[in-house]
Amino acid sequence: MKKIVENYQILGVIGNPQESRVFLVEDIGSKQKFALKALPMDFFNSEREYKSFSQEFERVVQFRSPNIVKYHKLIGKYTESFLLTEYVEGINLRGYVENQIHPFPDLLHVALQIMKGIQYLHVSKILHQNLKASNILLDDNLNVKLSDFYFSKLFNRWRKRRGYTSVESVRYFSPEQVKEKRVDERSDIYSLGVVLFYLFSRVMPIRGTSVAEIMHKHLRMNVVEVPSTINPQVPADISRVVMKMLEKKPRKRFSSLSELILDLTRMQQRQQQKQANI
Repeated sequence: MKKIVENYQILGVIGNPQESRVFLVEDIGSKQKFALKALPMDFFNSEREYKSFSQEFERVVQFRSPNIVKYHKLIGKYTESFLLTEYVEGINLRGYVENQIHPFPDLLHVALQIMKGIQYLHVSKILHQNLKASNILLDDNLNVKLSDFYFSKLFNRWRKRRGYTSVESVRYFSPEQVKEKRVDERSDIYSLGVVLFYLFSRVMPIRGTSVAEIMHKHLRMNVVEVPSTINPQVPADISRVVMKMLEKKPRKRFSSLSELILDLTRMQQRQQQKQANI
């Protein structure tokens, strides 16, 4: 791997998933740090597809939300391309959950930011399609940003072509994704339900050791545990919200997050008021 890409100096590796590598880079002129994601060499089917992606990518570069990673530009050519994005110094959600037990107000704070990030994408007519704990980043002040949200559809196609589907990704698949059916916002809401179940309870709602086993359970197995029975800090109202997100049939899930975010924001405000009165 070369040490300089365009005018960015590679400082080190900050991620090495099987699909692609992520590097910490520094702008040679400004010294500002960024993340640089190297896409697989066969990610695009043709130069024409690469150019089309590049043009569409310009819209995503304009996105502004405190809860999504900022995309800066696409670098390279269709057989060797890189995504330059904001660098978030901190940990991902998996590290946050596994490091220690957190108080419920902190968990609610994190959950609301994840939901706001998803809502922003949906309002912008973008589906995430690859929401999982490793794609949710937190800094030291518990500011949350979603990553890997624009090109997930192409990554899913690339995985299928290579015959590669990771157990980690499948844990968060909606039943529609398992069936390879058309997806909409409710598919992301199912994946969000998996994320929130894990955040509030520290266990996954669907467990298994193989891709086939987990896929089967997403389709056939109803989740019987609820977060509030695993973690007594979690109110029953939160458990009901999460379990509705995890409904197998899309029509039984929430169709949008707007009202839900308002309801949980009110809950957060009541919790903060209660703390202030102690």
